[in-house]
Amino acid sequence: MRTALDTDFLGAFDPEFNPTDPEWRANARARVAEIEEQVRARTTEEWEQIFTENEVPNGSLNFPEEMADRPQVIANGGIVELEHDLSGPQRQVGPVLKMSATPLWRRRAPRLRWAATRMRCCPRRATVPKRSRHCARAALSSDPDSSREGSSSGDQAIGGFEMTSDWLALTKEAPLEPELPIIDPHHHLWERAGNVYMLDDLVADVSEHNVRQTVFIECTSMYREDGPEELRVVGETEFVERVAEESAARAHPGEVRACTGIVGTADLTLGDAVVPVLEAQLAASPTRFRGIRHRAAWDAYPELNARATSPEHVLLDPKFREGYAHLERYNMTFEGWLFHPQTKELVDLARAFPNTTIILNHLAGPLGVGPYAGRQNDVFKAWRPAITELASCPNIVAKVGGIQMQVNGFGWDERKQPPTSDELLEVNRRWYEHTIEVFGPERCMFESNFPVDKLSCGYTVLWNQFKKLSAGFSVSERASMFHDTAARVYRLETI
Repeated sequence: MRTALDTDFLGAFDPEFNPTDPEWRANARARVAEIEEQVRARTTEEWEQIFTENEVPNGSLNFPEEMADRPQVIANGGIVELEHDLSGPQRQVGPVLKMSATPLWRRRAPRLRWAATRMRCCPRRATVPKRSRHCARAALSSDPDSSREGSSSGDQAIGGFEMTSDWLALTKEAPLEPELPIIDPHHHLWERAGNVYMLDDLVADVSEHNVRQTVFIECTSMYREDGPEELRVVGETEFVERVAEESAARAHPGEVRACTGIVGTADLTLGDAVVPVLEAQLAASPTRFRGIRHRAAWDAYPELNARATSPEHVLLDPKFREGYAHLERYNMTFEGWLFHPQTKELVDLARAFPNTTIILNHLAGPLGVGPYAGRQNDVFKAWRPAITELASCPNIVAKVGGIQMQVNGFGWDERKQPPTSDELLEVNRRWYEHTIEVFGPERCMFESNFPVDKLSCGYTVLWNQFKKLSAGFSVSERASMFHDTAARVYRLETI
């Protein structure tokens, strides 16, 4: 320090400033103003250079707006740049903890300020009522099936929405026919800022019904942080494969085996160039990977297409079909996620590739928000023949469920209390029954779409609804819808 600093300038070694001197405090206060004035005579950079040249450990105090550009902060990974869907590259604070055995990293950019605060509990009205127990927050998106943003207890953010488990607990039902074997063919897992739905949460949700196996469906989570852009999606499959191994290792006889089937994603608009991605997905999960979901959901309503992951008419795009053609070669299924006005495009795709199995997601997404709000009867009249046309394609099978999302417009999340299974069935019956009628039970499978549909109801209530719906079917027809169709389509072993 003596070498680095002008000691006369600082007076640092003046006996007058010895702390043992009774008048030290008074002397120190007298000199503070003088020291501050002389310190300000040099810039931060000049002081850093002086200290560094004299091998004096140092670190400057910076204004917040300066921190991101400090070389030391950048070198230590204190600032990271992540891609945001809407705003492009965003800089944010990196992980604070540094753990050599378990490296930490940021997975995705935070939401924009408006997206974090904008209230959309009731998409059909311009104003949103205050609610004490249950609140949904999110701008409507074109991929409501999957969150871009909790645990099984306390406050949760599900599918871009916030809820409390206390609200779900207001409606409790005992499980009906608890021994009936079930395969849940559609759920997600994710770990995001303030939003976690993982294996333990899934196991807790399914615990009251006899769920034997589940199929994981991609949800833009846990992607690789680096490497070729088109291959980053494989990180999700690698993560779910580890979850499946954990579930298999710890499951006792009679308990659920999670993620025995895995559906990932790949950008099929890459055309022939998608082949390395498909092969990487299979390599990441050689015995469980079953298919691809390339989301096609799009609508002209601005708040639905604002975050669409694919352009309009992607199912008709020649490059998409060039990539799609490779699914048959690798014995992969295709998950058809779209909105009800788009069904003719899926029919065209199915007829062009008759050897590739298509699994229709969420009853083709009947819409009930924006221009469709308050027009459920009109939507049903348009949706009904569209589903019939889809069923005319023998290579399409249907998932029955997944219409408790906000975009469906039933408003379950706006209620003071969650619906009962009877209330759900009263609203959903006509949609379910027509789908089963035209596809036949052997081409239908009930689905949960959890945790997205958890916005509206509990897991036990949801499956009680399906059991009541199917009460009049034969034993074999019920077995198909609850278990066998999913086992056949996803090629799952009997457990």
